[in-house]
Amino acid sequence: MFEREQVVFLMIPGESPRILRRGIVCEINSGGVACAFDDMILPMAPGTGVILYTKRQDRFLQCAAVFSSTTQTSGVDLCCFTQASAPVSAETRACYRLSIVTEEIFASLNDFPSTRVVDLSAEGFGIVMSAAFAPGTTFSATLRVGNESIRGQVRIQTSKELQNGKFRYGLLACEAGSPLRKGLQKLSMEVQRARLRRMSRAS
Repeated sequence: MFEREQVVFLMIPGESPRILRRGIVCEINSGGVACAFDDMILPMAPGTGVILYTKRQDRFLQCAAVFSSTTQTSGVDLCCFTQASAPVSAETRACYRLSIVTEEIFASLNDFPSTRVVDLSAEGFGIVMSAAFAPGTTFSATLRVGNESIRGQVRIQTSKELQNGKFRYGLLACEAGSPLRKGLQKLSMEVQRARLRRMSRAS
């Protein structure tokens, strides 16, 4: 999966907000890889699980890896990882929740006014509303992307009060295999693929 001087992107599961960090493969050894990253990475303890992404033959791949140590080569700080899984396509699954506040995607719950979707995954999406609801509350949701509308039942999984008095909700599409869940899977894949390609071109 990896080659020297290859561009990679790293994601640290559980980090909020979830972001991809760009790096370069500098060293390769048996079962492992050492990378230099453009931006400072949060302190990681040995054994921390991460996900590495890269592009190969016009396909984006991902693999699970474990951070093992840091080292230096010619004055450059390197992060060393041990590969923990075989590479798989990053275009066939929901790899991470995507921040899409700049995208033209909107949602409405029951009869409440439509609001912009701030993030999404293959199983749900996030919105900000003024009204307060308890986790577990269910709604009839309509997701609008351009001229297309997708409808289904959603449930509040998480709720966080913001400094402006509004609430950020994480919503789960209740029914696996429903039109809403299928639409989210397709949409998150499309947004993810487009973002990875933009990042690859920028590198």
